Amino acid sequence: MPKFYLLSARTKVSTGKVNKSVVEIKLDSRPKPAGAKEFESAILNSEQKDSPSAAKAQPPIIGKSLPVRIPTNQRFGFFDYIWISLFWLGITYLWGGINGVILPHLNQQLVGEAYKGTTLGIIMSLGMIVAMVVQPAAGALSDIKHHRWGRRRPFILLGGAMAVVALLLLSGVALFFRNWWLLLLAYLFLQFADNIAQGAYQGFIPDMVPDGKRGRASGAMGVAQIFGNVGGLTIATYFIDQEQPSLAIMAICIVFSLTLVPTLFLVQEEPFHEGDTGGRLHTLVGIFGELRHYPAFIHFIISRLFVMTAIATISIFALYFLQDVIHQPQGTLSQSYTVLGIVVVACSLLSIFPAVWLSERIGRKRLVILSCSVGAVGMLLLATATNMTHVVFYSILLGVATGSFNSIDWALATDLIPREAAGRFMGISNLAGAGSQALAALVGGLLRDGFNALGETFFQIKNLGYSALFIFGAVYFLLGIFFLLKVQEQNHVSSQ
Repeated sequence: MPKFYLLSARTKVSTGKVNKSVVEIKLDSRPKPAGAKEFESAILNSEQKDSPSAAKAQPPIIGKSLPVRIPTNQRFGFFDYIWISLFWLGITYLWGGINGVILPHLNQQLVGEAYKGTTLGIIMSLGMIVAMVVQPAAGALSDIKHHRWGRRRPFILLGGAMAVVALLLLSGVALFFRNWWLLLLAYLFLQFADNIAQGAYQGFIPDMVPDGKRGRASGAMGVAQIFGNVGGLTIATYFIDQEQPSLAIMAICIVFSLTLVPTLFLVQEEPFHEGDTGGRLHTLVGIFGELRHYPAFIHFIISRLFVMTAIATISIFALYFLQDVIHQPQGTLSQSYTVLGIVVVACSLLSIFPAVWLSERIGRKRLVILSCSVGAVGMLLLATATNMTHVVFYSILLGVATGSFNSIDWALATDLIPREAAGRFMGISNLAGAGSQALAALVGGLLRDGFNALGETFFQIKNLGYSALFIFGAVYFLLGIFFLLKVQEQNHVSSQ
């Protein structure tokens, strides 16, 4: 095997608060000329001296690879923000419709009224356990994948195709096979498939977005998430009002496919040149061992878990809340969701870009704390809501909190991880997303059913469980702030 040596290197250092180096490296396998060894040593010593973290010992990266080219600010343009966030719209559209309306509706039809909260919690919790195992594993394997398509896209194609099959199976359950156990199996398969794709997809931003543009890329992801969640929820609710859950699932299948295909062909992912990656088993076993070297990232994951649990509590139990407390009958839910969707989307969109702008001046961490505080107030107010007017006004605060959080969540995560291990670290980060759904569904289901029974039995109060749900939601936001305070944020500046 020929030995490669450094043929030439060119560095450019920009001035400002943070030094950034753009490095071009050329490798050659021809016989090493005289003086090449000294030239390599001089370049490497210079790079180490200029590095802001040179004085720090770098933690080991399991399955580490050597990127040949480093992204530059000039290589990431306007349309790149669109292509890199498009699939996130499809993913959030899928889960906004499935978790927000379709699954609660099918579950409600197949179990008794008194237990629908608990059984919904069981289904979603088992699904999230699958997600928590599959997603970081897929992210880790994509980190070391050697393919001419790149590291991420082969996994996105495989998982996306399987997710389409899973949606067709779920549509069959809704249309022909009216059985709770089959519903559970179809849902678990959908979680398995989607999280293969999602685990690899998480690595796109740290792989390809320059440091100075990650705030904007995170904002683009936030916009995609808002439109995806609300779009999936609204369209699915329309079909549920028409008693056509299978059509709602088919609409999700179409939107998901339309976002998957452009991602596969328009995202400019470079082929991965495999270095010292180690074995796949070694990589998977070492995932969590790496975390001890990144305590700030661990605290960020815990904080993210609680914040996203608060948000998930609303989305999972919104259907039951509107039916039981606000007394919106079947057939009018789409109108209620449309009104709420307009309010949440408008407030979220209006908050996203100011939040990105402000976070680049006062820090992402402070913005997250502010958004969590607004969310906690909104949750406590929602616990007192008795009519649709109350719900709409209190949702304004929750929309601002959600939009602000989503706009900077990805950027804060990518600030804390090593670029070489982006896939598995972002997969681990999204354990918070999967875990939040499980925690919100299981705890929320028990709270809803348990406090409802307690209130009616001992206090003659109906729907006490929903007040307990939203009070717990406020507590989740506060716990998110508590753990985020332990995170030391890295310095960053926007790229003008």
